[in-house]
Order: sequence, then C-alpha cells, then structure tokens
Amino acid sequence: MKWRDHAACRWLSTKIFFPKDAREPDAYAPARAICATCTVREHCLDLVIDSDPADDKWGMFGGLTPHERRQLRQTRR
Repeated sequence: MKWRDHAACRWLSTKIFFPKDAREPDAYAPARAICATCTVREHCLDLVIDSDPADDKWGMFGGLTPHERRQLRQTRR
C-alpha cells in the first residue's frame, strides 16, 4: 500500500490546500489543521521538498506553506 493511501487529505477537495487568496492571514489554517493530524505528513513534505523548487509555488504540502518550504530548503543547504 502506498503512503498516500493513508493521507488525511485523501478524500478531501484540493481546494482546501490551495486557497484563493493565500495572502490572507488564516488562508492555510484549514489545511494546516488537516496536515497536523496526518500520519504520513513527513512523506508528503519529503516529496515536495525533493521536487524542483521553481515548480513549488502554491499550496500546502506536508503541513508547510510555499514560504515555509523555501525557508526549510535554505536551512537544509
């Protein structure tokens, strides 16, 4: 079984993770709450962190916003 089969978001609309106005202070709050309960969050985060950063501009993945993922990449270098 793949790790995605265990993701807390597997049956949810992706709209939750890609808010219309990500600049709003709580835009990612619903997605962050879902990610916080996910047992495979680290797998999701690893997948997106290992991807091309130029393509990683949108959405909540692994409990982190695009800005937070950029910061994580910088600290890992």
